Amino acid sequence: MKRRSGRNKGGFTLIELLVVISVIALLVSILMPALNRAREQAQKVVCASQERQWGIAISQYASDNDQYFPRNDDAPYPHFWWIGPSMMEFFDEFLLPLEKRESTEGGYQMESNITHCPTQKRHMTVMARSAETRDVDVIGYCYIAYNWPEDKAMSVGVDYTADGENPNGPGWATRKRMDTQYKYAPVVTDMVSYGPGNWWDTSNNLAFASHPDKSAEDPGEPEGGNFLYEDGRVEWHDLAELDPGFCYVGSPYTGWWIRIISRGY
Repeated sequence: MKRRSGRNKGGFTLIELLVVISVIALLVSILMPALNRAREQAQKVVCASQERQWGIAISQYASDNDQYFPRNDDAPYPHFWWIGPSMMEFFDEFLLPLEKRESTEGGYQMESNITHCPTQKRHMTVMARSAETRDVDVIGYCYIAYNWPEDKAMSVGVDYTADGENPNGPGWATRKRMDTQYKYAPVVTDMVSYGPGNWWDTSNNLAFASHPDKSAEDPGEPEGGNFLYEDGRVEWHDLAELDPGFCYVGSPYTGWWIRIISRGY
């Protein structure tokens, strides 16, 4: 009579299983940061690509309209992410066709809406909730041209000068045509914005800012953002670059600010 072995053929001992699990856990701990960095870099690339599409659409619109920017002075609010009927027409005629073309060429489907940075989950959520009623029209970028006149904006507490710190704010935010003294200022930017002492929207736990910095003390704090300029170039700038030496546009009244680089003045 054969004696039974204490170990099943082809099986593992408890120690061997623990070793395998430990190795897998170690590999995950090593690979996850690299995978997260790769994903964040891919999101930056997609975001920059979308802003370039914005640049093409704005340039085409300006070419057809005597160098005027698409108007957004009929938006319901003067914040740069609210859009009105005129911008919706611009989207339908100039911007969205570029997204459709982009999504079909090369046999791949874009993962994000061209009107929203892929990291701007908060505004994507807001738009999804209002998809049927269309009572909220917000984009996932800041559009800084042809906005409300400064006196009208001030009447609802929005100060384009950021409480006097940015004397170029009104002309910059309300410029109607390309190639003016504000030609070096960005036109479309990521939402590098925040509430006082809180980078998060507590109602749905999503960051106000785009491209949140996972290594920051507050995980909602932005790492930086992409900036589209009139000439069509898109530049990435870290949050550390956005200091008081650059222009600010914001509203102390409502508690939000937008830090935006504006060179060339």
